[in-house]
Amino acid sequence: MKYKKDFIDAFKNGNVDSFNQVFKDFVDPLYQYCYFRLSSKEDAEDLVEEIFTKIYKNMSNFDDLKSSLKTWIYSIARNTLIDFLRTRKDQNLELSDIIEDDKCDINSEANIIMNAESLKLAFKYLSDFEQQLIEMRFISDLSYTEISDITGKNSGALRVSMSRTLNKLKQVFTDMGISESNI
Repeated sequence: MKYKKDFIDAFKNGNVDSFNQVFKDFVDPLYQYCYFRLSSKEDAEDLVEEIFTKIYKNMSNFDDLKSSLKTWIYSIARNTLIDFLRTRKDQNLELSDIIEDDKCDINSEANIIMNAESLKLAFKYLSDFEQQLIEMRFISDLSYTEISDITGKNSGALRVSMSRTLNKLKQVFTDMGISESNI
């Protein structure tokens, strides 16, 4: 989502219409980002609400010379998620039941659930940074440059870290007896 200069200026000046557009553009991706990490619909919804509250309160602090709007928003989301996870560290977060629609294809849903559970199990063997890297790159579809802006790490180093993380994840799946074709 590329925004024009006049849109960014209106956003920074607290324009409600521009905030509403940002909300429309980012509510689903941010929900997916949070839900993937939390596996709780309610927690993900609460967290997205908190993220947008922070965005709204800090619209005037956005500096388009330092980062893109997308990078700024995901920095807020990442920090909010980290804070949330710190407060919940002692609690065991589990994958919630995602079959809610009677019309769904049970086999397809079962495969999705099994893949999600396998990924959740495999994620336990990754560091927090490795998990965040996978989430930002593949769940949130951020570029290495955007991830670099968010984390403060060099994009080249992030590529190397991603390669190592994917190899580590592949080995974890192998150790779990899961072939690549099943994921």
